Amino acid sequence: MGSSGKSLEERVHELEIWRDQQITRDTVTVTRFEDEFGAVHSRLDDLDAGMAGIRASIGDLDGRSVASRLISMSVDIGNLATSQELLSCRMSTVESDIGTMKLDIGGMKLDIDGLKSDVGGMKSDIAQILGILRKPNGSR
Repeated sequence: MGSSGKSLEERVHELEIWRDQQITRDTVTVTRFEDEFGAVHSRLDDLDAGMAGIRASIGDLDGRSVASRLISMSVDIGNLATSQELLSCRMSTVESDIGTMKLDIGGMKLDIDGLKSDVGGMKSDIAQILGILRKPNGSR
C-alpha cells in the first residue's frame, strides 16, 4: 500500500472528490469565458451596425453641397477612428482574457499530471492487492 496511511478506498474517495471539484471549476471557467466572448461578439456586432450606418450616410450624397458632404465625411471618419480605438481596447481585453485562459489551462495541465500520478499510485496499490488476493491461503 501507499505510505500515506490511508486505505485505498479513502484515497479513491478523495480522488473522486478532487475530480468533481476540478470538473466544477473547469465548467465555471469555460462558462465565464463563453459569456465574455459572447459579450465581445455582441460589441463587435454593434460596431458593425454602426459602420453600416456610416457607409449608408456617405453613400447618400445626392442634393447636398460639397462642403456638407466633406463635413459629413469628416464626422464619419472621426466616428470611425473612435470605433477603431474602442475595438483596439476590446481586443486588448480579449488578449488579456486569452492570457488568463492560458494560465488556467496551464493549471489544469498540472492538475491532470497530479491526477495521473495519483492514478499510477492507485494502479500499483491495486496490483499489490490483487497479488495478495491471488496467493493461496497457505502462502500469505
